[in-house]
Amino acid sequence: MNNNNTNSIGITTKDICADVINKSLDNKNDTDYVGEDGHCYCGVCKKAKTMTSPFGDGEEVGIPCDCIKSENAAKEEARKRNKHRIMVERLRREGLSDAAYGNNTFENDETPNCQASQIARYYVDEWVNQKERGQGIIFYGNCGTGKTFYATCIANALLEQGIRVYVTNIPRLMSYTPDQMRNVDSMLNACDLVVIDDLGVENPNAYNFSRVNDVVDRRYTSGLPIIVTTNLDISELELTTPTNDRERKLNRIYDRILEMCPMRVAAVGESRRREKAIRARAEEAAKFREWQKKQNI
Repeated sequence: MNNNNTNSIGITTKDICADVINKSLDNKNDTDYVGEDGHCYCGVCKKAKTMTSPFGDGEEVGIPCDCIKSENAAKEEARKRNKHRIMVERLRREGLSDAAYGNNTFENDETPNCQASQIARYYVDEWVNQKERGQGIIFYGNCGTGKTFYATCIANALLEQGIRVYVTNIPRLMSYTPDQMRNVDSMLNACDLVVIDDLGVENPNAYNFSRVNDVVDRRYTSGLPIIVTTNLDISELELTTPTNDRERKLNRIYDRILEMCPMRVAAVGESRRREKAIRARAEEAAKFREWQKKQNI
């Protein structure tokens, strides 16, 4: 091969090689030293930083010592983390219909030993199997007991892994315009997991029945999992003997949800929101008393 071959912009192969060699020698610093073989060694890791060119021209070329390798590996890891962070932020923007859902994480779980928390963590750990089987969870119970919190803890944990999740609630679904609903439909079709919050609060009219039924049908047909939260009791979902048209429509929706969600988790206890409000009031009262002392009131 002729090393002096010129490319279309007038740069020879030899020029390119020389540039690479010069750049490879830029990794020297004040602590380096020359070894008995005449090559440069790193003053920190004591590994060679130069070698004789393998092309037989006798030129000295730079090679990475362990320090440079570690530095390059750290830079590559940082690049991957940044790329992953950007991807997760995009998935959050697309998948969380309410930004407040993003605060619900296992790191913020104040009752990690309760059954709802343990099952939520188990679901994340077993996600691959749960998705393969198309299995979801129903979190049910009174208002404020953590149903939405644990459902969205699952969503956020999976989003962190780069898994596409869509979280919305029934009132929001009812408020979407047809154009907005088309975007929602694409999310329902594309996402690995869909979380529907507040099932059962919708007004029982034909339009709302149709919209909820369409969402459930899409997940049922795709074989992909759904997680549902509801204030209804399981007995209310198991309408085994519907007596009117409304109950028959609900029965079809609920029957499919029960089939898709073999795990039914009762969120029990006092309202978490009420307890949080009580703590906040107590903290604010303490701050106010401290302020009074400083003001000599």
